[in-house]
Parts: sequence; C-alpha cells; structure tokens
Amino acid sequence: MHRLIRRAKNFKHRFLHWEYWHYAFIYYPLFPIWLFWSLRNRTLFFFNAVNPGFSYGGLTLASKMDMYKSLPLGSYPQTILWKPEEEASIRHIELRLRQSQLKFPLILKPDMGYRGMGVKLIRNKQSLTRELSSHQWSYLLQEYIPYSNEVGVFYVRMPGDSQGTVTGVVEKHFLKVVGDGQSSLEDLIDDQPRSRMQYKRLLQEYGHKAFQKILKPGQEMILVPFGSHSRGAEFRDVSNRLSSEMLTAIQAICDRMPGFYYGRLDILFKDWDSLLRGQNFKVIEVNGVASEPTHIYDPEHSLFFAWREIIRHCALMERIARANQERGYGFMSHREGRSMLRQHRDLAHFLQKI
Repeated sequence: MHRLIRRAKNFKHRFLHWEYWHYAFIYYPLFPIWLFWSLRNRTLFFFNAVNPGFSYGGLTLASKMDMYKSLPLGSYPQTILWKPEEEASIRHIELRLRQSQLKFPLILKPDMGYRGMGVKLIRNKQSLTRELSSHQWSYLLQEYIPYSNEVGVFYVRMPGDSQGTVTGVVEKHFLKVVGDGQSSLEDLIDDQPRSRMQYKRLLQEYGHKAFQKILKPGQEMILVPFGSHSRGAEFRDVSNRLSSEMLTAIQAICDRMPGFYYGRLDILFKDWDSLLRGQNFKVIEVNGVASEPTHIYDPEHSLFFAWREIIRHCALMERIARANQERGYGFMSHREGRSMLRQHRDLAHFLQKI
C-alpha cells in the first residue's frame, strides 16, 4: 500500500511540474526549428563543428579524461582512468590510487556519460571492488571534493573572438533531508517530493537499516553529494550573480581548451564570496553541444521560458557551427551520424543499467 501511495504522489508531482517531464515533451515541440537549421546547413549533424576539439562536438562518446587533460593543473579534481581490459586486478587499482595519493571516499564515474548516470560515491575498498568487478567500460576514479556548493556555468564564444560570454548560471542544491528528532530517515525521504522520487535508488544505496535511523532536530544529511537533476538536486537560476572576476577565471580555463566554443562547466566551490573572486573551486565536468542551459529547470521558471532559452542557445550553437565550417571544419556525414547514434544508444543502455 505504501508503495502504491508513493507512486501516486510521484506521478502527480511529475505531472504538475514540467521540470520532471520526459525530455521528449520538452524538446520535440522544438524540432521544426532544428529541422529549419538542418535544411539550411544541409545536414542534421551540423553540431559536430561547434566544438572541433571534442568528439562529435561533445554530444556523446567524448572522454572526460581527455577533457581534464586540457584543463590547467589544479583546476579539476585529481583523477585516474581505469580501463577494465588493461587492469583486471583490484591490487593494481589500489597501487595506482596510492601513487596518485587518492584516498577514500572517491567519486566513480563513467569516462563517457551524461546526466549524472553512473556517478557514485565510493566510501571504501569493498564498494570499489564490487563496482569495478561489475562493469566493462572505462571509469574515472576521482578525488572527492568536500565542497557542498555546485554551479553550472554556460559559456559561449564565437570563433575568431578573443573573449566569450556566460549565458547562464545555475546553482545546484544537493538532495538532502533535515531531521526533527522523531522521524526516521525513510519518513523524511518520503515527506518531500524530490527525495521521494529517489526512494528506490536511495534504498539500494543506504539499505533498510540506515532508513530507520532517527536524525537529531536540525541535523542535515546530504543524500546525494553531487548536483544532478536526475538524482534529485534542485536547480536555481543565479545568472544575476555573475561577476567580472568569475568570468575572467572561467575565460582562463576555457582558453586552455582548444576547439571549445560552446558548453557548460560544472563547478564545485567553497563559498560564493570565493567563487565570485574566481577562487576556491574545482571544475568537475565540461559538457559540449549536449549541454542544456540548466538554469531553465529553476522551479520558478515556466516551460515557455525554458523553450525560449533552449532556442536562444541552439541558435548560438548553429551560428558557431556555420562560422567554424567557414574556417575549414566540415560537418559530419549522415553515415557518420547514424554510426554515432548507434554507439550513443549502446552507451545509454549501459548507463541505464548501472
């Protein structure tokens, strides 16, 4: 009965809040506009020329490790790449962790992924052994950054321009609960829509015993320590907080990435005062043409606002693609595009299983 009630509540909340709708309901109504741009460029796959430095423009199948290597040292978490076909022994991984001075907890994420799929917090050796033995794709083992603040910064630069601009900033509030001294963790999760919709996944991660824990009054517990909307994070549009110092720091990072003109940087930071001065932050992701202007998911924004922002950013992307084509970067053929989509489908199926 509790399960049925939970499902009914989740269905109602999703139906009434467009931010939870399937992407098809958000993006498919805009397809005629994309079709117009495709006809003008004579291909559906013009987007690969947007970011020539990224595989397929950063839409899919782009290595996160390659992206990190292009960033300034110290601007991203300490990271190692694990390839199962090369390193079958957990002892080999432990040796590499010691050599890199990486300690638990760690962040485990697919080298190729999107929308936060497959990202996990690894607290100990047992969890690491279990995770690595069950996957056959390349993964990243990454230093856990103890900052509890995250933003997504959307950056755009026209080819030939020396400076870019930031078109949106989103603050990501990690999924958490606050104790009252009486309710169990399970009840606290069930009491708010964002965590309730993550109930099954949270139960798998924490277990039945932890779900019966009673939190002290006012005690906060972060349930998911990263800012993924699909994992329950709340997004807030804070584009008005952008400072000139912050923009300068973002520009310095983007300048180091050859062939990068359009995308979103996901950043963990200590506090807003430091971030606005361009200090005390780490870049945890750089996303290419697959980037969404995620400030649209602020609950205060309407679906019509979201459509307007999506169209605005796609128009910028199309302008960049045409400018880069004029600079000698060709568009992808339909054959290459179909091959890419098949590989992306295989990747998506893999990520959905983990």
